[in-house]
Amino acid sequence: MKKTTKDLNLYIKLEQKYMVKVLDKLRKNKIFSKFFPLGGFPIIAISEDDESKTKEILEKMDIKYEIQKANPDIIEEMLKF
Repeated sequence: MKKTTKDLNLYIKLEQKYMVKVLDKLRKNKIFSKFFPLGGFPIIAISEDDESKTKEILEKMDIKYEIQKANPDIIEEMLKF
């Protein structure tokens, strides 16, 4: 089943200079992801189904990151700000 924005329930915080590089890498690995400004801070949203694969990619890229859970999804999380 194809994922939609409503399926994005985790977000990745990382240094802004890596945003485009990481987003490209995730998409090349067939991970549905989107870029959003969340509370003035840029983030990349992913589905929890892709969390382990995403962590593996980020660790191979040697990038410091933090993954947080959106409640219940990225759309609702953005509405809080």
